[in-house]
Amino acid sequence: MSFSRFTKLLLVVSVLGLGCSGPSEPTLNNDTEPTNDNGAVESRECGEILNPTCQSNNCKLPSGGYGLCHLDSKLNCVCGEKDDVTNDPCIPINNPRCEPKNCETEDGLLGKCSKHDSGLCYCNPSEEDPVDRDPCGEKLNPECKAENCKTSSGEEGICKLDDEKCICDKKEIVDPDKDPCGETLNESCEPSECDLESGEKGVCQLDGDECVCGEAPMEDPCGAINQTCEPNECDLDDGTKGVCQVDGDECVCGEAPLEDPCGAINQTCEPNECTLEGNRPGNCELVDQECTCVAHFIPPDPCGADENPECTAEECTLPGGEAGKCQDVEGNCTCQKVSDPDPNPCGADLNPSCDDRECELDDGTKGVCKLDGGNSCVCGEKPPQNPCGLKLNPLCDERACDLGDGTQGACQRSGKNCFCADATPPDPCGSELNPTCDDRGCTTVDNRPGTCKKLGRLCFCIAAEPADPCSSNLQCTSAACTTSDGLKGNCGWVFDLGGGGRLCVCKQAPDSCHENIDCVGLAWPESCSGHWECQSGTCKATCENTSCGDKSCIPEDGESKLSCPSDCNCSTDSDCGLSSQYCKFAIGRCEEPGTCSTKPLKCAYAQDPVCGCNDNNYTSSCLAAKEGVSIKATGLCGHF
Repeated sequence: MSFSRFTKLLLVVSVLGLGCSGPSEPTLNNDTEPTNDNGAVESRECGEILNPTCQSNNCKLPSGGYGLCHLDSKLNCVCGEKDDVTNDPCIPINNPRCEPKNCETEDGLLGKCSKHDSGLCYCNPSEEDPVDRDPCGEKLNPECKAENCKTSSGEEGICKLDDEKCICDKKEIVDPDKDPCGETLNESCEPSECDLESGEKGVCQLDGDECVCGEAPMEDPCGAINQTCEPNECDLDDGTKGVCQVDGDECVCGEAPLEDPCGAINQTCEPNECTLEGNRPGNCELVDQECTCVAHFIPPDPCGADENPECTAEECTLPGGEAGKCQDVEGNCTCQKVSDPDPNPCGADLNPSCDDRECELDDGTKGVCKLDGGNSCVCGEKPPQNPCGLKLNPLCDERACDLGDGTQGACQRSGKNCFCADATPPDPCGSELNPTCDDRGCTTVDNRPGTCKKLGRLCFCIAAEPADPCSSNLQCTSAACTTSDGLKGNCGWVFDLGGGGRLCVCKQAPDSCHENIDCVGLAWPESCSGHWECQSGTCKATCENTSCGDKSCIPEDGESKLSCPSDCNCSTDSDCGLSSQYCKFAIGRCEEPGTCSTKPLKCAYAQDPVCGCNDNNYTSSCLAAKEGVSIKATGLCGHF
């Protein structure tokens, strides 16, 4: 019901209130069917003339039956089914005060009973209906498919586009005598061409016992969809391509004339390879509306597998003629547009792995690139330099450091970790007081008197040995003892080459050690991966996947080829098998074992010099890796 109707309604109420008499009979125009605001035919019994206040009078439904007048959500007085109207919570008999009861509009939207300015009660749809139930609405039917729906007058309808808007339109009744799938024209339901409700072409097909117009079976290009048996491409039983062709009275998929790749097998004239006279190669091309074999010179593809198997950043040409670079995109090497690199030293272009490079903070001070809490690479404040860290002190030399409370300390190793420890009193066997590891008196960690002694690469305080348990062992039984190197052992016989007899001496036990690296030559006894640990002078196999699996082989940490084959997997570059890889040794160690690592293709500019294992200087560790060279030390050669 429009607002003009309510204006008339107020006028009628005013006239009746003043007692003025209207015309004795309402004048009806029998030539034009009245319509409401939805454009649907309006029942005369519910129209403005016979029912200006939209009382629940009897009315005639479009189906021919009888219903009751009621006010819909769009303020139209319409004729609805009696059961629907009598159950409407907003009609006066059910809701005389028009309380805000829950209701549902004719479109299936939820709403509340509301009183209009005219005083009439109607179902006002909620502004935020949790469910859009309109089969032609944006939520349920965004593509406006031909779904069944109800028109505003309650008739069966079908969703269709009308001026770019999806509406519910009354279904057209097909004349059975003109229906290509009806009994008159198609008694046996042959797959004749027909029109779908969406306007697309379909074919007649059985749906239960009824012959209806359905979608054509597109999987058969030689079937009902191809009434004239055009030479469409199709699939043969062996999976090869064929073309539709007439065989008797049937259209079947047969072998294509393979001798002509530009013929019927190529309906869209794709640039298939073909052969010209003289066995010259060519490609199919459309010439004067005919698919013809034309000779072409195809330059080698700089991003192709033959020319560029490792997809390096070679120059290439985009389809539009612009210059590009070969890039790996989801496993395919293709020519991509080259954009100007982001000058941000912490950006993805210059620093994809977020290395700790120097950058500039907002206040102009120098910072360093690092990951923030959201795993984004940002410029942050420089952390204090750690003199015991891997970068400045890979061998954990005894360097001065700060304990954190302002007191001076010295770098010391404990297991795999190098940390700042209390340096007082100074170690008489340390490199500061005793760089040549002279035989000086000292105190062991368990407070026993001892003597400085060099074991391997390090200088240790070795406790004074008690009487030799082997020299007085006449039977030379396998008694526990300590070797001259301070390692644990057992008594055993050796030949005295000078005297011609045998001597009972202390022999080193195979699993004895001073540090982790002493154990790497032992056979690995476990089925898991891990590293060796020297514990109380004995080699112990430890299973773990933290250091073993980090793509770096560090024998000083007890990693070996047998204990951690995933990290320690090479001795020389040739063990890696690829020219793009090299055998990378741990920093400060220029001998096997190492880890096969990929050489970087390019390096960002950096001034962070290192000395390579070939005794050459490099401006950064990345440039050394690009040349396949491991790092002997940070800084220039001869300056460490």
